[in-house]
Amino acid sequence: MVELALILPVLSLICLGLVELGLAWQDSITAEQATRIGARAGVSLTSDERADRQTLLSLVSVLEPDELAHVEYVVLFDATASSEVPDGCKIASNTGLRCNRYSQAQLGRLAIDGEWGCGAGSHDSAWCPTDRDSVLVDPTYLGVHIRSHRPWMTGVFPTDGIDFEATTIMSLIPLDY
Repeated sequence: MVELALILPVLSLICLGLVELGLAWQDSITAEQATRIGARAGVSLTSDERADRQTLLSLVSVLEPDELAHVEYVVLFDATASSEVPDGCKIASNTGLRCNRYSQAQLGRLAIDGEWGCGAGSHDSAWCPTDRDSVLVDPTYLGVHIRSHRPWMTGVFPTDGIDFEATTIMSLIPLDY
């Protein structure tokens, strides 16, 4: 009994830690899958003015409601020159960069069609999809980046949760291909 009393708390902590890490790993795999599906949708729509909205709708369709609630932001960026998300694209004011950053609140407004389409004040006006080039010789590469924060459920770990990011890059598909 004494040995069980000494070992049981340690085994419980290990089991709870494994559950927490397993759930976080599952969320990170889902985020990777969401960026791939979103990127596929984005490159197939090429330079359609509603491409970003459709990309985000595809990305969101993969996430469970609790996973979506933990998404901090999504960035759609021009990955032609670099596979890295420009630092300026990760902040709310990304003026002058070829990217669009979408907050949790904007992801919740995907159903409102009038807020999308590159017009003044639309969510996707910083890097309008109609400015993207899909020629065969030197195409634009679309990057889809997601950042999430998963809070711990059990409180086993001393921090408030774990942050993870996922990025997928694909070449735009030419319209006449």
